[in-house]
Amino acid sequence: MKALKLISILVLWLAAASAAFAQQATQRQAHVFGYAKNAMLVATGQAPHQMQSHVNWAMGQTLPTLRSEWRRMANITEQNVPRLNRAQLAHVFGYMKNAVLVDGGQAPHDHNGHVGWANSQQPDVVRGEIIRIIRSGYRSF
Repeated sequence: MKALKLISILVLWLAAASAAFAQQATQRQAHVFGYAKNAMLVATGQAPHQMQSHVNWAMGQTLPTLRSEWRRMANITEQNVPRLNRAQLAHVFGYMKNAVLVDGGQAPHDHNGHVGWANSQQPDVVRGEIIRIIRSGYRSF
């Protein structure tokens, strides 16, 4: 009887562990997260970090954790967009645009290309694009 109870507990634990493992982030989700994280860092006046550090962190998280963190970062970024200077806007746009590309299964583009495009636009146009991207969300999440 004890052996049967122990086996039942072990089976339940393995089922729970398998379900959690199945919800681990994919490489694509981790990269989308990394670009969005750098956008938030720039939007809050901080320096962006190496993408690999964000990717490594995200790969160790479950999808629900990433979704929650993405929502938090998106809210912070959106709240800060009206106060960003031109340089910050350009970099936030660059990171957000690459997140969209990766989310769609494409390779990211050169960050400086996005920054150049953003710098050639009126700040309100760039703000609008950032807000549009945030509110559209990402398929990965």
